[in-house]
Amino acid sequence: MSMKLIIMAAAMSGTFALSPAQGLTEDVLERLTQNAIAVEGPGGQYITYFSASGRYTTNVGIRGHWEVRDGDFCVTRDGSTDETCQPLLTNVQLGDQWTGENAAGDTVVFTLVPRR
Repeated sequence: MSMKLIIMAAAMSGTFALSPAQGLTEDVLERLTQNAIAVEGPGGQYITYFSASGRYTTNVGIRGHWEVRDGDFCVTRDGSTDETCQPLLTNVQLGDQWTGENAAGDTVVFTLVPRR
């Protein structure tokens, strides 16, 4: 589920330490934790929520962890060793959509949505 998250990956201000060298700003970090990512693909639709602890959950029971490494946002589902990484985007705003690959390897459409 490695996504071109508005660096959303980083939007986890708080307990997850990110280095300034990664160019992550507080407002970008806050965007991820304060919002969610809607994912739409061949398997249907679901919402992904990221936490400052480096974990993510979805409204369909998918869980895993994420990290920012060398300018990429990387995710790994629980129970898997397969990691998916994609470059981070720093300019994504609520309602923006982009295409990428989820942790299952499917091409999906991501949308930054308000957390509910």
